[in-house]
Amino acid sequence: MIGAYIALESPLSGMSANPARTFGPAVYESYWNTLWIYFIAPTMGMLAAAEIFLLVRHGKPPFCAKLHHDNKKGCIFRHDGANPARSDSGTARRL
Repeated sequence: MIGAYIALESPLSGMSANPARTFGPAVYESYWNTLWIYFIAPTMGMLAAAEIFLLVRHGKPPFCAKLHHDNKKGCIFRHDGANPARSDSGTARRL
């Protein structure tokens, strides 16, 4: 996908995948009209993805960022209590 974007989109719009690569020429040419999109779009995309995640899960935040919960390593969120992904019988259920 990235190769297709670079090959097909760059000649049409002048897009670049690296904001620093766009920032350098903008400073040199003092052209600031479209530079904002390279810094705002990733942040807005991240916030939109987080909102969609919460909408899909009906507002339920993630329990833990670990991929493998059945080990003795601590969770970065430092939750107390049982893993909500586990049922009373001890078998994992899907969230």
